[in-house]
Amino acid sequence: MNGVKVFWSPKHKMDPKNNIIGPLFSFQLKEPQGPAKKIMKSRIPSTLGIRKKAEITKQKLVYVPLWRINGTIKEAEKRKFRKDKKAVRGFYFVNGNTGGVLDLSSDKDKTMAFPYEDVFPENLISLDKNARVNPISLDDVDKKYSKPVLNRQDALSVSEEMLGLVLNKKVVPSLVWLPIWEFVLIDKDTNGKSKAWIDGHFGYLISDASPIDDEDATDSFFNI
Repeated sequence: MNGVKVFWSPKHKMDPKNNIIGPLFSFQLKEPQGPAKKIMKSRIPSTLGIRKKAEITKQKLVYVPLWRINGTIKEAEKRKFRKDKKAVRGFYFVNGNTGGVLDLSSDKDKTMAFPYEDVFPENLISLDKNARVNPISLDDVDKKYSKPVLNRQDALSVSEEMLGLVLNKKVVPSLVWLPIWEFVLIDKDTNGKSKAWIDGHFGYLISDASPIDDEDATDSFFNI
């Protein structure tokens, strides 16, 4: 088979060369530029409740690929006494750029994180199974969305190693792109620059480190 080239038609929604295999989806952008900026301003802490500690200087929208994987966390499955079994069986999301596993806070806190170490499966809160996504094509990916660094097998390995997730073979892992607003903030006291992120679908603050680029291991303004 040496020297044989294989070409995939876009109608098959496959582009193995660029880690694109399986169904493709995108979360709707529910928080456009203005509302997202308003959310970010509201999350910046104040001095004495009056003066904001930082100001926004730049803002850009990036679509981040997530691998959507359905399976069961065996270790959590053993804990039959648990009242909340959301973290036992369902969909889990691995960041296609950083390899972090998506974890939500409580609804009151409204934060999101993509930890890639020290993950405790029994405490993990994944996205609501009823969250809606729209199907997209390979042409859309080329025009608007970034391609994942992790291929499907890498993402499955992450879910197995970090969560002990047993794949549901009846549900094909798929790619879904999450709109994320990246902000550059300047500290009013030190003039130091830092970054922060708001997801454009749920309006949650991403509280740990950059969800966009693993090479840019920038801590969030809220995690410094």
